[in-house]
Amino acid sequence: MSLSRSGEHLRVCPKGYTCCTSEMEDKVSQQSKQEFEIMVEDSSHNIRTTFISRHKKFDVENCLLGPEKKQAGKREINVLLAKQHQG
Repeated sequence: MSLSRSGEHLRVCPKGYTCCTSEMEDKVSQQSKQEFEIMVEDSSHNIRTTFISRHKKFDVENCLLGPEKKQAGKREINVLLAKQHQG
């Protein structure tokens, strides 16, 4: 009994004779998508947390300390964003 079948109907797996089915292909595709989304979520968590923290600090300083601190805060945010963009 041979498990090989034509793969002409498949989108990702080889088109020749294969053991893959459309259902297998769909499962692998869904799993890959979920794993990718988790990786993106994990890697972006730190930058989002930092940004939120700095944003709150920036708002508080601007409300309490006046225009000089506004400029310093803007420079700090620009430096942070430039560092995050580089690395």
